[in-house]
Amino acid sequence: MRRIILCKQSTSPIIAHMYEHLVMTELKKRAWQAGLFVQMDYSARGTYYTREGCIIVELELHNDEANVLEDALHQIQAPTTGASLALVTGQIAAEKETIVNCEGGIDTLQKDISELNNTAWQSIDEIREPIVAVRERKRSNLYELAGPGVDIVKPSYRLQRPALDDRSLEPIVCYLLAAIHATAASVANYRLGYYDLGGEYKHSKHYWAATNRFAVLSPHEDARLRDTYTDVIEAIREDEPIRRMARRMQSFDYSTGQSDVPDIEYFIMELGILIGENTWRERANEATISMLLQDITLIRQRSRGGQPTAQDDSD
Repeated sequence: MRRIILCKQSTSPIIAHMYEHLVMTELKKRAWQAGLFVQMDYSARGTYYTREGCIIVELELHNDEANVLEDALHQIQAPTTGASLALVTGQIAAEKETIVNCEGGIDTLQKDISELNNTAWQSIDEIREPIVAVRERKRSNLYELAGPGVDIVKPSYRLQRPALDDRSLEPIVCYLLAAIHATAASVANYRLGYYDLGGEYKHSKHYWAATNRFAVLSPHEDARLRDTYTDVIEAIREDEPIRRMARRMQSFDYSTGQSDVPDIEYFIMELGILIGENTWRERANEATISMLLQDITLIRQRSRGGQPTAQDDSD
C-alpha cells in the first residue's frame, strides 16, 4: 500500500470547503473512468479545516492498477464551470443542510477557485518548513444559509444476499458489499451530488446485508442512483475486478501494522465471527468471490426522518 497526502491553504472557509469538494469530485470521476473500485483498489478522503484554512487530500493506493491516480492527483485542478460549482454546492447542502450564497455571483466563485488552482499542492513528505495555520477570514459577500428552504431527502439502499451455512464466507461477503456501497456512493457523489452518510451491516440465518444512507437536495433522481448501483455491481462481477479483489483479500497482513486491513473489532461486534490471514488466503479465491457476487440484490428502502423503515422495491 502507498499513501499520499497533499495539502494547500485558503483564507476563506467556504471557498476551502468548495475547493475540497471540487477536487474530490474530479478524483472520484477519474477513478471510476479508470475502472477502479473504492476499498478494493484505492481509498481517498478530502478534509478541510474551517478555522485553520488547510485543505487535505489523502489517497491510499492498494495495488499497481491504482497508480494512475497518483499522477492524476498531482495534476488535478478544481473545475470552475457553472455545472461543477452547482454540483458541489448541492453536495455541501446535502452534507450540512445549508446553501452557499455568493452576492458576487458565479464570476466571484470562479475567480476564487482559480486562485487556489494557481497555488501548488504540497506533499506531506516534501514539506521542509512547518506550515503555520492561518485563521480564515469570513467575507460579507459569501455565506451559508440554513432554513426551511433547504429540502434534503435521505434515501437508503440495501445490498443483500442469501446467508450460507459456511460462516467463514460472511466476512468476505461483508467486504464485497462494503466495496460496492463505497464505489456506488463515490460515483453518485460526483455524478448526482449525493452525500454518503454511511451505513450498517445486518445478518440473520436467512440473509447477509449492508445498508447505506445518503443525503441529497430535493428533487433527487432516484432512478439514476439505482442505475449507478447497477453499473457498479455489473462491473465488479467482471473477471479482472474479481482477480484484483482476490489478490487484495489474500494480501491482508495484520502483523505489519497496516491500516488497510479489515477491522477485527468490527467483525467481532457486527458479524460475531473473526477470520485470520490464513482464512482470507484460502477462502477468498476468484471462484468463491465470483459465486458470492452472483446472488446480491439491491433494495430501495423508504425513509422517514432519514431512517429506513420498509423495503420498497428490488432488482
